[in-house]
Amino acid sequence: EYPQWNPYLFGGMPTFGSLSYVRFVYPPGVLLDFLQTRLGFPPLTWALVHLLFGGLGVAWLLGRWGLPPHARLLGALVWILSPTVTSWIVHGHGSKLGAAMYLPWILGAALLVLAGGGRRAVALLALLLGLQIVRGHVQITYYTLLAVGVIALWHTLRPLAGLAPAGSGAAAGEAAPPAARWRRLAALAGGTALAFLLGAVLLLPVRGYARQSIRGLAESGGGADYEYATNWSLAPAELPTLVLPSASGFGKGTYQGPMPFTDYPNYFGLLTLGLAAAAAWSSRRRLAAALAALSLLSLLIAFGRHGGGLYDLCYRLLPYFNKFRVPVMILIVPTLALALLAPLGAAWLAGHGDGGGSG
Repeated sequence: EYPQWNPYLFGGMPTFGSLSYVRFVYPPGVLLDFLQTRLGFPPLTWALVHLLFGGLGVAWLLGRWGLPPHARLLGALVWILSPTVTSWIVHGHGSKLGAAMYLPWILGAALLVLAGGGRRAVALLALLLGLQIVRGHVQITYYTLLAVGVIALWHTLRPLAGLAPAGSGAAAGEAAPPAARWRRLAALAGGTALAFLLGAVLLLPVRGYARQSIRGLAESGGGADYEYATNWSLAPAELPTLVLPSASGFGKGTYQGPMPFTDYPNYFGLLTLGLAAAAAWSSRRRLAAALAALSLLSLLIAFGRHGGGLYDLCYRLLPYFNKFRVPVMILIVPTLALALLAPLGAAWLAGHGDGGGSG
């Protein structure tokens, strides 16, 4: 039976609206639960399926850009073997992992809409985003929307090369006149609205419960207290961790940074960053620039209380942003960006080309 009330957390709280226990609204979860409980599949089958799904999403997106198989495999591995993703599995953050694996698919569907994919692309976007919503991690979904919004607005104002599949010629979104680009942006917004309708069964109870939680404090403008929200902020002094995982400790008892604690280093690796930098010379350098800018914005937000400006601006002005804590969680966005940029750079360095045109 489904428990309506959880008496064991914080003196009692509703299970569904608080997201402490959510069942029966995520269709893949129902199937995976059946495989594990009825057919004897291993307990972590759900994690393996989501990892494969996320890796295929990166490979699909890179394949649309005409990259060779080895580059697609590189991107998939960078994505699913990143320290953040693997640590989420180890430490029981299943909803984060499951929601994050939709990121490449949703970004790819958004790029299809922006390239003029029409109603099918809008429907695909709505379905994927709706499934991510009911997967039950609103903060990851919020960061997904931020990422898609930045890329979409960038393309509408300054067209990106290579949104359409390689060799599609006139179908490429960069050839569209401004009026068509704005119509496609509106279609993207429409697909997002449809996804919200699909996810309303979860979004509405969560929104209602937020007013009763510590993330709806009146003195904080209806959000979490600033100090509480920014406890897990990435200090600029920890930036060397991006290339050297031991720079601030590997996590747990070895961690030497200012966060209360962490289970893993926020590590990208020198090789991955170097290959991503090489994407600046590929034929999709405008797209590379947009992904790099998105990564930089995400990094500045991850600074939280240590970075001041941008995080504080988002905390005050963006709807619902002040209900989230752990600013460092947004580093999942540059993790995906690196999984897309590194294969572009690797293909260019290997002389295989990347299937794109100029610009």
